[in-house]
Amino acid sequence: MTHTTAWFFFEFKRPYPGLASESVREEAKKQVTEKYIPALLNDENVKAILNQIQQKKLSPVIAGVITDGVRVMFAKYNVDSGRLEVTDLLNINEDSVRLIVQHITASWRKSLDAATLSAEFGYGSGIAKEAVKTFYNKLKNISGRAEDLYKEWVKLVSQTYPGAGAEVSEVAEMYGIEERGVDGSRLFFAIQTYYALILKMLAAEVASRFSKSEISSQGEDAQVREARKGFYGSAISSFMDELRKGAGESDRLREALARLEQGSPMAWYGVRNLLEGQLYSWYIDAWDAEVYKAVRGVVERLAEFDVEALELSPSRARDVFKVLYEELVPRRQVRQKLGIYTTPDWLAELVLDKLGLTVENMLREGAEDWRAPLRKRILDPGVGTGTFLVLYIQRLGEYLNRKFNGSISDEAARETLQLITQNVVGFDIDALALLTARTNYLIALASIRVLKHKGDRDIEIPVYLANSIAPASYSETSTLVKNQVVPTVVIDTSVDTFVVPKLAAGKIKPAMEELQNLLDREMPKEHAAESFRAILSEAEAAVMADFYDTLLSLKRLGRDSIWVSIVESYIVPEAYSGTFDCVVGNPPWLSYRFIADTKYQEEVIKPLIKDYYQLTTKDELITQMEMAALFLARALDMYLKEGGAVGFVMPRSVFSADQHHNLRTGKVSRISYTFLEVIDLEKVSPLFYVPACAIIAKKEREGGVRYPIPATVVSGRLPEDRQKTLSLGDAALRYERRDLFLNTSGERSAWSYVQLPEIKTARSYYYERFKEGATVVPRPIFFVDVVGVVGEELAIVRSSKRAVERKEAKALQLAIAQRPVEMIYLYAVLTSSELVPFCYLQPSIAVLPIEPRGRGYALLAPDALRGRGHGYMAQRMEEAQRLWEKYRGRKKERASIYEWLNYQNKLTSHDPAAKYRVVYNTSGTYLTAAVVPVGPQDITVKTLAGDVKLELRDIIIDHTLYVAHVNSLEEADYLAAALNSPVLDRLVKPFQTKGEFGARHFHKKPLEFPIPRLNPMDERHIKLAELGRTARESVCKGLLKEVLQSLGYDESLAERSYLTPQEMGRLRATIRENLRDLLNEIDRLVVELLSVKGTNTLLDYR
Repeated sequence: MTHTTAWFFFEFKRPYPGLASESVREEAKKQVTEKYIPALLNDENVKAILNQIQQKKLSPVIAGVITDGVRVMFAKYNVDSGRLEVTDLLNINEDSVRLIVQHITASWRKSLDAATLSAEFGYGSGIAKEAVKTFYNKLKNISGRAEDLYKEWVKLVSQTYPGAGAEVSEVAEMYGIEERGVDGSRLFFAIQTYYALILKMLAAEVASRFSKSEISSQGEDAQVREARKGFYGSAISSFMDELRKGAGESDRLREALARLEQGSPMAWYGVRNLLEGQLYSWYIDAWDAEVYKAVRGVVERLAEFDVEALELSPSRARDVFKVLYEELVPRRQVRQKLGIYTTPDWLAELVLDKLGLTVENMLREGAEDWRAPLRKRILDPGVGTGTFLVLYIQRLGEYLNRKFNGSISDEAARETLQLITQNVVGFDIDALALLTARTNYLIALASIRVLKHKGDRDIEIPVYLANSIAPASYSETSTLVKNQVVPTVVIDTSVDTFVVPKLAAGKIKPAMEELQNLLDREMPKEHAAESFRAILSEAEAAVMADFYDTLLSLKRLGRDSIWVSIVESYIVPEAYSGTFDCVVGNPPWLSYRFIADTKYQEEVIKPLIKDYYQLTTKDELITQMEMAALFLARALDMYLKEGGAVGFVMPRSVFSADQHHNLRTGKVSRISYTFLEVIDLEKVSPLFYVPACAIIAKKEREGGVRYPIPATVVSGRLPEDRQKTLSLGDAALRYERRDLFLNTSGERSAWSYVQLPEIKTARSYYYERFKEGATVVPRPIFFVDVVGVVGEELAIVRSSKRAVERKEAKALQLAIAQRPVEMIYLYAVLTSSELVPFCYLQPSIAVLPIEPRGRGYALLAPDALRGRGHGYMAQRMEEAQRLWEKYRGRKKERASIYEWLNYQNKLTSHDPAAKYRVVYNTSGTYLTAAVVPVGPQDITVKTLAGDVKLELRDIIIDHTLYVAHVNSLEEADYLAAALNSPVLDRLVKPFQTKGEFGARHFHKKPLEFPIPRLNPMDERHIKLAELGRTARESVCKGLLKEVLQSLGYDESLAERSYLTPQEMGRLRATIRENLRDLLNEIDRLVVELLSVKGTNTLLDYR
């Protein structure tokens, strides 16, 4: 809820003993809360004002100052919560008097907190909709520098953003863009431009509040000198005032924003790179009446807020930036898919603790030399909003405060600032994250009171635009300079192909800094060559001078603003190779298959995963690989010193997902490591959209993964509105110490807190027999409702209402209007949504362009369909292809509707000559299996003319199930019994990945256990088959119907033709309960089949 300051108070105390006394301070707080505020709140006029404030959905706040004339504290009382917050004690001086004035003048504005900013500027707000829609429309017709910036953003950032498809349409609608064929790249660039604009204005305010050092008078312009005379002593404050005042005039606002984009206000304060090379400044070049209107709306709305409060509470300022960054796009729609999760403060603190980066350890390390802890080098390679770095800097500040008893000298503070900005480093490929992190870093430096000791030196915030996992994605080559071969790298950008020397790590930063200095002064090429020779070899300097000349030409054409930082993004990581003591962070959880740029995916990321590190060598698993695992490998290999440690927040899939088998078993190439600890976060809520953990690992030359791994299981419920910003101390979580074991089954592995009993190691004989079912998607094209029958050959169908209601359609535009189709193409399709133990509900109906041919099915193209006299089906498939081409995503562009339907031949491999299909669910809470007869299927459907019985040609198994074809009913019942065994389900559990609602994917994990081939001579096998038959007949011939009626689900099925996931879960559980005795008998036999001889512990395994 938005806060607003309703009243302001002063509480005065005598100077002696004054607020220096703790008892006086406590007495002052007590008087405020027990005397003044209650008296105020009991006043009838005050009550009326409070009521007016609350009716506007504002939260009233009473703010004030407690002072003894020598010292001061700032207080804030939240009327709704009844909480009083009081700042630390400050001495009264120029800075604190300035704060008092700010505190008073801030009292009439809206409180600038994270929730308020999110509500006012988030994706659902009118401001956001107007600005994003305006920017998006302008991006359709840009040229020159604006086009250069957009194209470079596409190269750098849009690798992860979808370019088209349902996700893009959903996000576009959130911003009020309702058009067909939305361009995803331009949409996300428009969204990021909008949020970047807000962040830059807030960043400028933050710099003005927190950079209070003396400004060098050298080269000072009139505006700066005038600003220095003011009470605030802030050039940027003057600049932002001008920005607000200039909002009424288009040209004046554009001019002010152009200066902001160039970073000149930041340069006044000696912060070199806070706003360097902005990708998002293109709107200045596209400025017109519409852009002016949208930007003016943002400026004027932001002016309504109490920006002064940022200085009064640095932690609040950081919270604002963190939450605003997370509101970049509708989180559920896209952020989960992109794997971007901002880290809660408490979790970052916990990871820092586990790495030993605590204040107590710093005090021990700094016992003899206070600089020792500050020399420790820390990297966050996916820095995001900067949470880890900021909290670490705050710990350094607490260490210094305790080391120097709260009184650090100017010289020590300046040295501290220098050491922190040398050693606490962050990388990110997202320019918007970069801006957020740099601003938060600046706040952190101010909050530990070292920034004001900067003097007249410029500082660079060491948070860099860089691709942490693929910095060498440029092409290495060589150039001949005066008969000398110079190793070079070729970097392809949207404006030119740059050739730069491949420099040693220690030369990269000095060379890039000199390059920027030369460009700023537009020095001739000859002078540049001479300057470069002072830091590079003569041949390297010649190549660098040619590169400089190219950039100078671009600048003179008005097209240079970001290219130095772009080139740095490729080569800067090399400068830090092998230099860090600790690598920390929450790297992106984006899965390989969701990387939108297929070239980057195939040519850069896949070779790193498969060939370089061999995280997995199986193509089918590469698609599942989260980038976090590659970040972990790169951190251990590229950035850590020998003996260094990494602490990463990771998806909990590392516990059991097949793609992480090599990581768990220590088989990753090129790196040697050991796991020091795992933090299990599954029982913390709310946290992320999928279960999470954190891994603490050490780089060791002679390392190796050793088990068991110490684990800390964290549990607790956090307040929804504060879970991102709670400190570790305030989170009130519970911690349990456990041991984590590595369990293996066949070629699979999993981490578990229980050691798996001894089991035969062979895979099941049936492992290769089971295949994933057919990918019958898009659902609205193929799944249908039959609304009528014409004669014996035609049915009238429409796209399935079920597919729409259950949101199985990625885009409703794929639905096909009601029309006739030849009945011979109607098939039953069984999905996991109909599967129950040993049986199934009535399947769905699909229209499929196939016919039986030998031991499989053949696809029929429209021409072939017409050749058979089936014109209606031919027309339907032509319409399906048109819709598919219009709405398919970028990744599916090369596939026709037929190729997608028959993905990996999963449809045509159905064997119509087999007698039975045994199926089990590919994902779910419990393993469930059934026997499905092959051949015609009798189905009753409701039509306008009443119930009609249809005979469908065959039953196709959907990709949500695994299927094996068998010819013996005895063998089918044997398999179904084994796969429905509760003990097998329990054995598989540790190997399942977990989603938001618990264990999910089974895939072929049940078949990693040694279920043997049916042996008619083995009494145990025959008995298991008999139990399977008994269970099947019991469920299919009566129990299923009885349970449906007892639960009232028969009426639900009659009304809507399907059950919800919750209803299906209860149905399956009730059937299992009714089969308990039978399942116990099945369990005993399955244990005998799986166990090593003499082992009797499986039945007790939980």
